[in-house]
Amino acid sequence: MNSFNGYIWMAVPSTLGVVVAGALLYAWLARRALHIQQSIFANWPLSERPLVNTEECQVLHWMCKTFPMHQVNIKIPVTRFTQPLERRQGESLYKILDGVYCTFTVCSPDGHVVGCADVMGANGLASRNRQLKQALLAKCGIAYYVLKPVSLPTEAAIRSDFLGETVPAEPAFKIKPREERYRELEEALLAEARLKLSTVLTRQRRIRDSEFAPLAADSCSHALAHASQGSFEGVDASGHGMLSGWQHNSFLAPLESRPR
Repeated sequence: MNSFNGYIWMAVPSTLGVVVAGALLYAWLARRALHIQQSIFANWPLSERPLVNTEECQVLHWMCKTFPMHQVNIKIPVTRFTQPLERRQGESLYKILDGVYCTFTVCSPDGHVVGCADVMGANGLASRNRQLKQALLAKCGIAYYVLKPVSLPTEAAIRSDFLGETVPAEPAFKIKPREERYRELEEALLAEARLKLSTVLTRQRRIRDSEFAPLAADSCSHALAHASQGSFEGVDASGHGMLSGWQHNSFLAPLESRPR
């Protein structure tokens, strides 16, 4: 009995010592972790970088124009908008899909993904990565596109795949771009102005030529004969030779002496 009590008295101090040592160790570790955390936050060896490169930025503007009523998100992991069918497979699937993302993810206004697109860069796109995304997204009922900046599809085609819209039939006539229509209108107006100017110049030239052209011989002789005949017929009986059709000379007859 006495020996048992002795063991108890020996165990109590040692237990207290272990507890105190553990508390001190915990406090030291916590203080050290706080110090490390503060030093890391004060000296982050990082700098800012854009989410997209030049080619991806070009496609991003095109996507926003093509889907004006939707949200175009950049490089969202597929694990953010997919989930396992069975909870027990979640951890293994997450390890496989961790780090898999698409360049652009198009969402409806209520937050549901309607389609994903990858931009093929200069190095292309790994076939294994592409096949994985195609199979995964097709299983989830999400459309998938691989876009090339130099040869983008038509807006109607990608909207048909993402939203299920019907592609309109090709029109019987192709509507010309606005710039081409303006250029044709300017050319037509310029041609019309040239035609009007040419017509006016031609008319003025004809009028000028007709004013300075000499009289024809037959018309001149006919006019002279008619004038001479009228002159001799107009001599009065007094013999002065004053033609009745001529006016009195104002130099020879003052104004006051003119017949009224």
